[in-house]
Amino acid sequence: MKTKREPIMDAARRGVSWLISKQNAEGQFGSEDDVNAYYKDAYPLRIAGEPAAAAKCMNYSVKHFMTEEGDFMNSRTQRSAGSYTRY
Repeated sequence: MKTKREPIMDAARRGVSWLISKQNAEGQFGSEDDVNAYYKDAYPLRIAGEPAAAAKCMNYSVKHFMTEEGDFMNSRTQRSAGSYTRY
């Protein structure tokens, strides 16, 4: 008999598998080249037991989005292509 938690864990595993299937050897996800597609992905990959995929994601992020000041931006003048809401 399945516990209430099992369907949630199954969905999480499918989500992680899907995300990894979109990641190329360098760590890029498809043709996506916006910092928004990367900065939140490393942690869930890592806690899902996928440290290699998480490391590829972080390495790609550092190589393509990290500024000299240590911030992550698409370019010197654009943080990301998305919008931000202050909470």
